[in-house]
Amino acid sequence: LINKGNVLVEPVFKTGVGLAWMACLKGYKLILAIPDTVSKQHISLLKSWGAIIALTPGSKGVEGAVEKAKQLKDEISGAVILEQIAGHIVSKMSNAWDIWEYNDKIIDIFVTVDSAISHFAGLLKTKNPAIKIIGAETPEYPITENRDIVDEIVSIQNDDALKTVKELAVLEGLTVGILSGMTVAVATIISKREENFGKTILSILPDPDGCYISTILNI
Repeated sequence: LINKGNVLVEPVFKTGVGLAWMACLKGYKLILAIPDTVSKQHISLLKSWGAIIALTPGSKGVEGAVEKAKQLKDEISGAVILEQIAGHIVSKMSNAWDIWEYNDKIIDIFVTVDSAISHFAGLLKTKNPAIKIIGAETPEYPITENRDIVDEIVSIQNDDALKTVKELAVLEGLTVGILSGMTVAVATIISKREENFGKTILSILPDPDGCYISTILNI
């Protein structure tokens, strides 16, 4: 899909680092549509690789970024949207298999947020159809896509997710964002259910590193 002279356009949500890096290495112009609620550190990191940032209203979340990316594609000749959010990235498949093997092919419950439900959860289901997919959400970060794949949605408050983020920093030495706090908080909740005693629960931390310190996390 990509040729010399193409402009890469992509809606991102606390992601885009790998894409910005590769676009820089390959010499492609990259425009990232991203909600204005992301931290200044994250924006600076993306800009350091030459990415052009098109901020969208944070209140519109991922949908606002997707809408902006489609608008830019229509306006810019030769623009290509890579559809990272649509789940067409091949690496997700290898990552799912790696995690499956690492856990000795035993995963009973997968706790995930909106952005990781798509292919990742579906691929794990092909290995074990009995895997229960739990969606973690807060009022600020609801499950908006692929709800049909999810067996159950557990809603918590933003404060509970933030509390877990700080616990991960203090107890585990992990600096992560609110999405990670959501998944770990929900995984902890369901692990305390009697029917889940002894089961293997997988929770992925989708927003690691220190790119969110200047946000409401304020660790």
